[in-house]
Amino acid sequence: MISQVLIADDSYTCRCLITQQLNEILPQAHVNTASNGLDALAIVESQVLDLIICSIELNKLSGLTLLKKLCLLRPKKVIPRVLVMTPFNRKLLRQALKDVKELDFLDKPVDKNELKKKLLGEVNYG
Repeated sequence: MISQVLIADDSYTCRCLITQQLNEILPQAHVNTASNGLDALAIVESQVLDLIICSIELNKLSGLTLLKKLCLLRPKKVIPRVLVMTPFNRKLLRQALKDVKELDFLDKPVDKNELKKKLLGEVNYG
């Protein structure tokens, strides 16, 4: 069950839209938000998360660096599911984040139906 979520994106509008979508899809989940990578890292360090939805392009600390630090902070068995929002080469990102076993990608703007599919188990981690 997903109960603790982090949304990390430098766009206020994007954070609000995804929060609203999550509240509809997973009403029991507590949603944390961060507007930059350093704020997101502070949340990652202080909380046990079930899901991270993260833009790869963040201010102050990139999403890629944030997720690499997550892998160093947590044993592999407790790394949360990660959905990365990126227009970049997903194959290269998957290789760079090989320790994140539950890794998938979202396009921006985030489509509620696509997010719902990914959250409710119709995810291809391969």
